[in-house]
Amino acid sequence: MIVKNKIAIIGEVNTGKCKYCGKRKDLRPYGKNKALICFDCAMKPENKETTEQELGKLLDSLPKTPIN
Repeated sequence: MIVKNKIAIIGEVNTGKCKYCGKRKDLRPYGKNKALICFDCAMKPENKETTEQELGKLLDSLPKTPIN
């Protein structure tokens, strides 16, 4: 689950090989062009900007329904 500004995203967990490091882990579409990458690779300094941009695109695409 991801929470940002009281927005929660609950989605399926993709398990497979990270497109960046090749290790089998839980993956998210936060790599360049929505590449499925692991948390460790997403948080590396050289990938953090792309991760934040891709997460922002995902959040912007969600319906604007408040959670009470």
